[in-house]
Amino acid sequence: MVNLDSWAMRQEDNARHQVLLEKMRSGIPEFGIDPAPPEHVERVAGEFSCIRVRPEEVAAAGLFDDLPASFAQLAPAGEWILAHLP
Repeated sequence: MVNLDSWAMRQEDNARHQVLLEKMRSGIPEFGIDPAPPEHVERVAGEFSCIRVRPEEVAAAGLFDDLPASFAQLAPAGEWILAHLP
């Protein structure tokens, strides 16, 4: 659905990766999610910095007939989706 070869790295995604890593380290107690094993967290951390396809961009792929869709198509379409959520 998504052409990863066309994907741009965005600086703000690095900040999101750090938030997600912290959730892996500490767990999410309010949802009953325990911390991930430290060796798993370190393996994931070793994959950064990398591209991040945002959920709204994945959802936007459903708007296109010609798949896989590119970053140039999905980034603005994802923003459009977010703008139309209540």
